[in-house]
Amino acid sequence: MKSQVTDTELVTFLKGVDGFKDVQEDYLERMIIPLVGINAFHANQVIIKRGMEGANLHILYQGRMRVIVPKADGTVFEVTLGPGAIVGEMSLVSNQPTMADVVAEGPCLVLTLDGESLTNLILEDWRVTRAFARLIGQRVVARSGPHTATL
Repeated sequence: MKSQVTDTELVTFLKGVDGFKDVQEDYLERMIIPLVGINAFHANQVIIKRGMEGANLHILYQGRMRVIVPKADGTVFEVTLGPGAIVGEMSLVSNQPTMADVVAEGPCLVLTLDGESLTNLILEDWRVTRAFARLIGQRVVARSGPHTATL
């Protein structure tokens, strides 16, 4: 697993990630890349622990991670995510503890952006605001289940 990632590689990668697609490359390079941390995780290492306060936005750069959400009926919802997946954003915007455990399935690299930096980016650039509003809207719709249109 590659541990050194260039700024150019990060910009190219983020241009393909929901939440960053509409952000201009020069803005990504100047304003966002300097704020991004790169963290390596090994197999079965916890990336996010359920019940923690949301402090960071995490974007999977390499590898796979598993999201584990206990449901009210005692069952567990699990999904495996690949590169480009974003986790932690719902807790950041809701100011609520995280509802899921996120665990590395194997070695992986995760880009991390702290909540304060993300908030500042959202306040400074309308493209970032729009992109994250769209991302949050998609998550809310996905969590609410199938819908039938009514007029």
